[in-house]
Amino acid sequence: MTLTTLRSISDLEGFDVSPVLGFVPLEGLIECLPASHVAVEDLVRRPELPEAMRSFVLREKVAAFPSNLDYTTLTTVQLRRAMVILSFVAHAYIWGNEMATPLDELPGQLAVPLVQIGDLLGIAPLGTYATTVLWNCRLAVPQVGWTKENVIIDFTFTGTEDEELFYNISARIEVEGGRVLTDLLSIALAVKSLPLEGAGEALASIATHFDSMREALKKMTEILSETSKMDTQFFYWHMRPYFAGWELCSKGVHYKGVDAADVFRRYPGISAAQSSLFQALDILFGIEHHSAYLTGVRVHMPHSHSRFLEVLKKTVDDSNLQTFVRDHDDLSHRYNACLDLLKGFRLLHMSRAKKFAVDEASRPDKVPFGLAKTKDTGGGAQGAGGTQLVPFLSGLAKDTADAKIPRTGLDVVSY
Repeated sequence: MTLTTLRSISDLEGFDVSPVLGFVPLEGLIECLPASHVAVEDLVRRPELPEAMRSFVLREKVAAFPSNLDYTTLTTVQLRRAMVILSFVAHAYIWGNEMATPLDELPGQLAVPLVQIGDLLGIAPLGTYATTVLWNCRLAVPQVGWTKENVIIDFTFTGTEDEELFYNISARIEVEGGRVLTDLLSIALAVKSLPLEGAGEALASIATHFDSMREALKKMTEILSETSKMDTQFFYWHMRPYFAGWELCSKGVHYKGVDAADVFRRYPGISAAQSSLFQALDILFGIEHHSAYLTGVRVHMPHSHSRFLEVLKKTVDDSNLQTFVRDHDDLSHRYNACLDLLKGFRLLHMSRAKKFAVDEASRPDKVPFGLAKTKDTGGGAQGAGGTQLVPFLSGLAKDTADAKIPRTGLDVVSY
């Protein structure tokens, strides 16, 4: 039976969402595809992907890649790994290595499985936030947990510690955010079953959830601040180019063997806006962005996650969460404190985006490549998804502040 509303935390699993890890798969990644699909693994081995890109042999490896593999025999976890590998290869194939000319066609041996696996997993057939972060991280020692040193990133474009750290940070933010999601959904579900006046026992439990959320939101910001250890110049001019989607190709990208010869697909690039986590938190907090982009980008999320957002919205609309919190001064204080922390996270994200992208685009004597554009060619100001970067991120922070609940004139919303 297809759920149209959430009744308990256990319902999360039906949408591939974990009460513990949020949108990061609870079962983790596998380290290798079965022998029947070793050819997929070989695309990123001997040499590994970064070296194959640097040495101009990647496109030769793709040309020799078999087109007769049967992907319908793979499990969901195996399909995710195959999608991660093929999408990394696709972006490297199209954009080249800064010296090779970018292409506008994926050959059939890449295009067909990308579309087939994309259909099976319910996700766009190119690199996404899911393929670079959610499905690209695992734990070295599961018992140790999601510490920086214990998170393994399987694939990067550059083979550098900076790129590994970038995905590592994103993965750990997702896990901490999973705690916020579970706590906030627990509150919404509890409120749904209570009268507006509430009950003492329930209020104490709800207050505890808000306190837990506050700690997790603080941790998310601490993790994001680790981006200060990264080299801004390397990020913008050597990593970011490969996050570009097909919109930056003059005509788009033709998927040979899938589409008619005159059809070119124009997908946006890999972007943190494709994270289902923050859209879920927005829904739960009642934060309204009025952004067609945020709705449209859901096709780049796994279908189970975008479907979850739809069901979550219906659940929250039925719960009267904001009304309930507004009627309890102690809860509204905690609620607003969480929103302040989320706003702070978004402002830090905006400042990092300005430093790593907008400011870097002004660096002199650079040659545009992929998503790394110079300022005079529109670089820096535009995000991977095509938004105006700083105004977009600033707007997210302002919308978050606007969702705060005024408290009898003592806590008036300000920004």
